[in-house]
Amino acid sequence: MRARVAECAGSLPAEDADALILASFEAATNAIRYSRLMVGDATVTCRIAREGAAVAVELIYPSAVFTPPVELRTDFSGETESGFGLYLIEQSVDSVEYASPMPGIASVRLVKRANL
Repeated sequence: MRARVAECAGSLPAEDADALILASFEAATNAIRYSRLMVGDATVTCRIAREGAAVAVELIYPSAVFTPPVELRTDFSGETESGFGLYLIEQSVDSVEYASPMPGIASVRLVKRANL
């Protein structure tokens, strides 16, 4: 995933590409850790593409759609499961979209735009 994001980054500054990589790994970790996988050996599919001046990463996996809390109450102590990963994702990209493209399938789409 890291190599493909870097490949698609183009004119994205290195720190922006790194932020997208961080958000992508956090989102993938959340999908694996917290989703209610409906298939025993399910996989997470990752689609990475350049979209004009932006790079988009979409993770698709079998699960119920995730709806983030309206207000993140993040505990930065690291002592609890506090939504810190969601905070990192939100702060690292320009847009995050959680969806259910079909019943039993969830997706998260992350977009980082080049600030030209």
